[in-house]
Order: sequence, then structure tokens, then C-alpha cells
Amino acid sequence: MTTKPLMMGFMSSDAIGRATVAPNPRSKEKNPKNSEMQPSPQKTLSSEAHFRINFLRNGPWSQEARTAWRQLAASDLDIAPLDTSLIDSDKTIDVSSLKFPNSGSQARFKRALAAHWEVDILSKHFELRNSLDEALCVFQLYELAIESGYLLVEDVWYDVRRDLVRLFWSKPARTYLEKYGFHLVKILAQRVGVNLGFEIGYLPQSQSAEEGRFAAFVSHFTTIYDDQLICNWLEFLDDFQVLDHEENSKDVFYDFLRHERKSFDIESDLVMLILGAEKFTHHLFQLQSWLTESEKPLYGSFYSYWMALQFGFDRSDNGYRRDRDFVDWSAEIIRSKRLLKYMIADTYVEREPSRAGKSKENMPRFEYNPIGEFSDAIKEVQKLWKATLVHIKG
Repeated sequence: MTTKPLMMGFMSSDAIGRATVAPNPRSKEKNPKNSEMQPSPQKTLSSEAHFRINFLRNGPWSQEARTAWRQLAASDLDIAPLDTSLIDSDKTIDVSSLKFPNSGSQARFKRALAAHWEVDILSKHFELRNSLDEALCVFQLYELAIESGYLLVEDVWYDVRRDLVRLFWSKPARTYLEKYGFHLVKILAQRVGVNLGFEIGYLPQSQSAEEGRFAAFVSHFTTIYDDQLICNWLEFLDDFQVLDHEENSKDVFYDFLRHERKSFDIESDLVMLILGAEKFTHHLFQLQSWLTESEKPLYGSFYSYWMALQFGFDRSDNGYRRDRDFVDWSAEIIRSKRLLKYMIADTYVEREPSRAGKSKENMPRFEYNPIGEFSDAIKEVQKLWKATLVHIKG
């Protein structure tokens, strides 16, 4: 997800990962790297397929993705010879074996695209990393679209093969893809015959009767871009929200949840994180409520990175594993006595006639049980996460 203006002292940086505006190397525009991706000239698309592809390309992620295409994509001089020899064919493309002499040195991307838990990320690299996250979203959406029957693989075959080669010609970009676990992108690459160095071992079949569900999913996902509370929460999970310049942000929030009476100078910021966590949980709860059991793992994989961070999982060679050194934030919020304090605003005062004919004011009470409601939502989202884990492992 993109970096957005944050509220009440939050400092943004490297955040959510999503989408793409991919340039067409055959475009007649003077600067094709800044142009919108056009339907492949190799296949005549139906008007419906054309509409559906544009629906995925033109989401709120499109503007942010342009930086990645401008800075990371292989040059037109390197791509042009491949159009006829490889890309527009059914041959497997081994990206690591291709030479890109006109695209510059790969070394310049190594630090910029390193995993943030391995090295400190410089602020000058935030924009590029955010943009790459956005540029990856449409690949994920394409794979979901194919698996749900919303698109046919032949509708996007040429464009996806070309764009995967353009964006992942460099080893740092491929390493970034692997480190951050873009599982759906790896499946898509294997589906269209592009070898990025990752072996998935299976290709999920299309659920052709559920294409309408996919369109609803995209619309539901898009609402996150307009929800600042959720954006703040996801940026916090990704270690790129700075709440306090002297202490680790996650340590501060953990301390805040564990101590009911301790005061914090940035208390309002911390409350916003609780609200963001609740809103994101209910976003996922709403999603799973209208999915079938067979669909939940598929769509859950789109949110796997964030569910892993929220539930205290770490990436491993075999997917994700529960790491006791990672905090299960859902459990901490549910157990937090401080949460009750901030739900008083959701109480109401009930007035009833007294026996003497005068009104009396009852003690304030909850109109609903917010902790119980959040706990119930978490239980369903945990089921979604467990099903997703099985799906990712294949």
C-alpha cells in the first residue's frame, strides 16, 4: 500500500504491497515507460476482457506504481529483441539467464530493495519500495482473476510475461519478491512460463463460476486506500511507523496495551493503532463472511503478509511459522485492560420512567460488547489465516 499522510505525529515510510501500471514497450508514445499498459497486440481481446483488465490496472494503486516502472524496469533496447524471440511464444523464459546491457548495473538496487529486517532502510529508498509494492498488486490481482475465472490466462499471457521480465530482470528485485512472500506473483509467473527462480510445484485450478465474487473482492480491497486507520495499522505492522524516536515502536505499543494506568505522551497515536487493528480485523471478517470455504484460502493469500504480522508469524523456507519472539497483536489487544477504557465512548445512557413518574438515569452500559465482538471477529479471521497457510504450502 502506498505511503499516505499520517495523523497525529505518525511518520510514514515503507508500507503495504500492491499494484501496477505497466508500460507497453510497443507504445508509440515518446516515453513508453510512463505510459499505461495497453492490451497485447498479440491477441484480440473481447470488449468484456478489455474492460476487466482495465478495471484491474486503474485502481488507486496505479499512480504510486509508476516510480517502480520508471526506475526498475528493463530498458526498451533490452526488451525489444525478446518480443519476437521469447515473450510472444509458449517457451519458458529463464529471467536469470537473460542479458540486459542497456538497463544499467543491478548493484544500484541491492541496498534499496534489501529486506528491512536485515539492513536499515534509508529514507531516500522509501518511495521506490512503496512503488514496487504497488507495482506487484496487479500481478496478484491477475492471478486471483485467473483462479476465479474473471480472466482467462490467454487474455494476459503476453502482457504478464513481458512485464514480469521487465520488472524482475535484476536479482535484487527477484530477491525482494521472495523475501516479502508475494505468493500469488510466484504462481502467476509459473502459470505463464516465466522462471524467476522460485518453484511453486502446483497451479491452482480456475473456479469459473465465481467471477462475480472476484469483482466484489477488488471493490472491497480498494476501500483500504481510503481508510487512514487501517493504513496506519498496516504501516505499523511493517515496522515503518515511527511512534517514538527513542524507543522501538512495537515496544511502546506493547507496553501501552499491557499497562492500564501508565501515561504516554503519544497516547492518542496509540489509541489510533487499536482502532486501526480493529478496523482491519473487521475488514477481513467481512471478506470471509461472504466467501465459500473453498474460496477463503485463495483470497486470504492476498492478505497473507499482513495476517502473518498481526498473528505473530515469521517467514521461513516453507512459508510461515509461529515465532514466539513475534507478538500476536490480536491476542494482546483482546487481553488489554486498557481497551475497555477507550470503549466508554460507545456506551449509551438509558432513561426510563421511575415509579414516581420521574425519569431516572441508569448507569452507563455498553450497547454491545466491543471486546467480545472483536474477539469473535478474530476467531473467524484466525480460521481464514489457518486455511490460507495450508493453501500457501500447497
